[in-house]
Amino acid sequence: MMGLALQPRDELAVRLVCFLFTIFYAGLIGVFAEIVSREEVRGGFNPNALIAYSIGDSIYWTAWLVISVCAFLAFSPMMLLRKRSNRSSLRGWAFRVPARLAMAKVWFVGRLVIFFAGVNSVVFYCMRQYEVGGAKKLATPEHDLVVMVAYLATAIFTPKFAREKLVDFISHLGALRHAIAEHRRAASIASLVGNRSTRQALALAKKTFRAIAMDSLSQSDFLTNKDTGLFQKTEIAKLGECDSFISHSWSDDPYEKWAKLTEFNEDFKLDYGKNAKVWLDKACINQDDIDASLACLPVFLSGCSQLFIVAGPTYVTRLWCVMELYTFVQMGGNTDRIIVRSIQGSPAMRDGLMQFDASKAMCYKVEDRQKLLAIIESSFGSFNTFNKIMRTLFAKTNRMSGAVVGAVSRFAESSCKAMAGDRTSSTMLLSNTEAAPVDPGAAQATSAKSLTNGEQAPSEGVSVTVSGLGSTLAGGGATTTIAGDVVSV
Repeated sequence: MMGLALQPRDELAVRLVCFLFTIFYAGLIGVFAEIVSREEVRGGFNPNALIAYSIGDSIYWTAWLVISVCAFLAFSPMMLLRKRSNRSSLRGWAFRVPARLAMAKVWFVGRLVIFFAGVNSVVFYCMRQYEVGGAKKLATPEHDLVVMVAYLATAIFTPKFAREKLVDFISHLGALRHAIAEHRRAASIASLVGNRSTRQALALAKKTFRAIAMDSLSQSDFLTNKDTGLFQKTEIAKLGECDSFISHSWSDDPYEKWAKLTEFNEDFKLDYGKNAKVWLDKACINQDDIDASLACLPVFLSGCSQLFIVAGPTYVTRLWCVMELYTFVQMGGNTDRIIVRSIQGSPAMRDGLMQFDASKAMCYKVEDRQKLLAIIESSFGSFNTFNKIMRTLFAKTNRMSGAVVGAVSRFAESSCKAMAGDRTSSTMLLSNTEAAPVDPGAAQATSAKSLTNGEQAPSEGVSVTVSGLGSTLAGGGATTTIAGDVVSV
């Protein structure tokens, strides 16, 4: 029951269970040793089965030796601490083994112990057979037989995939579905924030939220993810004042990424007459206190008007990128506030959408990966549920963005006069129900790149209308209809 109650993010609880299990196993060995000795003294074992007894006794103690060694080797390193290089206080200490890996070992050793306990019960059961009045009888009561069966069944039927199936089954029960969905949403966000209260997290986010103007960035800034002094170019911003949160993979082509970001800023200047202020991880995270900045990530995402995704071949393979998209939606960001620009020549990204598996996604730092995987497992119980949610979101995003881009591109070719000089064919603003936020101080000009639900863009003979997944673009006598994945001209 303690194992089932554990969550991968429960650092102290996992360590406590490790400690208790180690003591429990040590005590259990002593108890069984005393029982065997007592039976030997009172002659409880069948003297006519000396060979069987010797074999059983050997199996019995070998099993407990395996249990003892495994328990010690698995649990003792979990409680050791290591010093973080960038901290000098007590908070700078961290457990050597991440809680997620520690919990996996708890389950592995626990199942191993239960299995060998079941084996020992069978052996002990056989050893206690003896003859009374010429008739063979069993000295093992019925409840011991039940315990024996329970031991073996627990060891066999509690692997990770079986536990995940159980969690999925419970989460789909009608009466619990809504409550569990809300719990997952709250748990995932709370896990990112860490051990801070809501008030503390919000206060810290307000204090550390920063933005950088697009004209302060250059192509060279995207050639490496190492610190290049961009933090000094940022400025403190109020939540809600940042125009866009930049989500990208450092493994994608830096030149193509910069080209997409440049296009985005040029289009933004056409709309609002100024450079966009953006949140970029490399620039806006204080490199001297990365953990605190990452804990504020949910608030940072909600403090940006839009989520701008530069989607390249490796985007869905980077765990931080996936969590940024998921967190933005969970914090109330509708898909009409998500801008996607796909790097050309990235069919691998589209092919990988429906095969997304969070357990295979990677991070630059191993400890970050373990932390994010622990958050997913704590919030959803298994990767399967999270994968289904993200695949649905990816498919919706990819379907709309791909269809709109293709349609606008063909429309641009047939209406080159109306669309001359406009880069909008490479821009997609996904929308469902609400219009994208408009700068109140800017002119109300709307280009064809800003697709908003039910809203038309006044652009010299060009009108754009988007409604859910169905869209119509008309201009210059040509009409393009988009309906899901089917595009007809």
